[in-house]
Amino acid sequence: MPSPLPLGTTINITINLPVELTKVPIELSCLGRVVRKSRTGKNQGIGAIIEDFKLRPLRLKAAKT
Repeated sequence: MPSPLPLGTTINITINLPVELTKVPIELSCLGRVVRKSRTGKNQGIGAIIEDFKLRPLRLKAAKT
C-alpha cells in the first residue's frame, strides 16, 4: 500500500470471482475494517475483517462485431 491506513478505517473491497468456480460471472463486494498493520522493509500491509458483503451477478460485455 502506498500509505498506511489507520486502525479502524472502513474499506471497500470488490472481487470478480472466477467463472471457472462460480459458473456465472459474480462480483463479491465487501465492507471491511482495518484491524492490523504490518511493515516489512519498504512494504506495508494491512489486515482487515469483513463486516458485510454482497454477491452481485455481473453482466457479460457484448462482443464487438
